Amino acid sequence: MCRLVGRTGRRPPECGSEHGQVGVDPQIFRNAVPATVAPTKDYPAFLGEVIVHGQDIARPLGVDLDPDAEAVLEVARFFAAKDFAVNSRTLVKGLSLNADDADFSVGDGPTVSGELIDLVMAMAGRSDACDMLTGDGVDELRQRMSRS
Repeated sequence: MCRLVGRTGRRPPECGSEHGQVGVDPQIFRNAVPATVAPTKDYPAFLGEVIVHGQDIARPLGVDLDPDAEAVLEVARFFAAKDFAVNSRTLVKGLSLNADDADFSVGDGPTVSGELIDLVMAMAGRSDACDMLTGDGVDELRQRMSRS
């Protein structure tokens, strides 16, 4: 049931019919694009959602999606420092992560190296990203992913 029906007593077009047919006005989505509301101040987490899920969609389709380098760096720093939507910090604790294409190096221990976007995807728990990474810590990272 559309929540707006319960609040307003009427069914707006964006809720569709009672039979599940949706007639959404695309302008509703266009109007939402400039919205700046977020439930917390962890903005890098939301940026991470966009970057990671964008890659989740693009990579299987063979689409080369290159997010802004500064945005990816911000997400990498956040993921390495804090468990939020995923246990990214816990996943890489005791490993040394080093980006080949950016000024990003964190942690101590066995080394995991590669492009920053692949390190971000790995910290987000995407095991296929390990195929793009090198170093003596990659096998340990894969094992941790399989346990979580």
